[in-house]
Amino acid sequence: MDGIGGLHPHGFRTRQNARVSLKRFALGDDTTDPKGSGPSAFLVTDLKGAHLSTGVVRAAKKVLVDGASTLARSETYGWALLGITNGGASAGINTNPEDVNQAKAAFDSAIKDVTDSGALGIRPGKGVPATEDLPYDALAAAGVVAATASTVGDLDGASIGVELGLPITELVAEDLRLRGSLVTTGSITDLESLEADALICGSKVGLIDHEIAARLSCRAIIPGGSVPLTTRAFATLTRRDVIVVADFLSMCGPLFAHRAEATNGAPLDVDALALQIQEFVGEKYAEFATSDKGQFIAACLASESFLGTWQDELPFGRPLA
Repeated sequence: MDGIGGLHPHGFRTRQNARVSLKRFALGDDTTDPKGSGPSAFLVTDLKGAHLSTGVVRAAKKVLVDGASTLARSETYGWALLGITNGGASAGINTNPEDVNQAKAAFDSAIKDVTDSGALGIRPGKGVPATEDLPYDALAAAGVVAATASTVGDLDGASIGVELGLPITELVAEDLRLRGSLVTTGSITDLESLEADALICGSKVGLIDHEIAARLSCRAIIPGGSVPLTTRAFATLTRRDVIVVADFLSMCGPLFAHRAEATNGAPLDVDALALQIQEFVGEKYAEFATSDKGQFIAACLASESFLGTWQDELPFGRPLA
């Protein structure tokens, strides 16, 4: 089956795989009770046997494991698209906003052994202060702009909506304007009726449900964050012939940084990595454009084909909320 939620295009068994690996941590004074009332955290990893698991850590009063699992799945599909036997991870820190720095430091300490071993790479996500010298946002923006250019053809004069609230909103909007695009920024509600060549969005998992999808006037969706669509939204957009780019393609930029960090200890050459990302996204987009299944499903099938070379079973479910 290769439709929405298809599980086994390469002869995999159809039963649902074991759930993602989940570890919980207490971050307060009482470290014996990770489900207690103090600050806490969790870490999910998606695949057994992965050389490296990567993903974001988010912080809020309550971060849900289900959402984190979905983010990890998107990361898994991104690595598979790159043809690398790594997997996805995602972490959540449950704490009050004023205590996030202290809680993040405690979480970093709790996972230090596994990060130092090279088996885990975690980068800042929503609610976690970004470290200025880390290139993840810049590289994510490079991938999103490359996906947008591949989708609309010529950015000069193209009408592009960019959702506010993305960590990369300003980076993407500035780059597109420099390339001659007509950029409108706003909330997803502000951009619903914008008759744009493309809409860049993804401030939260499942941002666009089927009702919002039915109201959108854009011709293409370019994820500027992981897993912005629900399954029903994807079906709605597909029926309306709206192009949906896979988030694990447009948001692949940080994976290039993780790969470089894992293979050499030298400072990252962000400009060189950005060029690699642009080339990769352009090549993959062109490859998937030849499929009659559309960009998103073609990307899923490509990732699943690679996963089939080193996993006994596909992980259950595609990167949709």
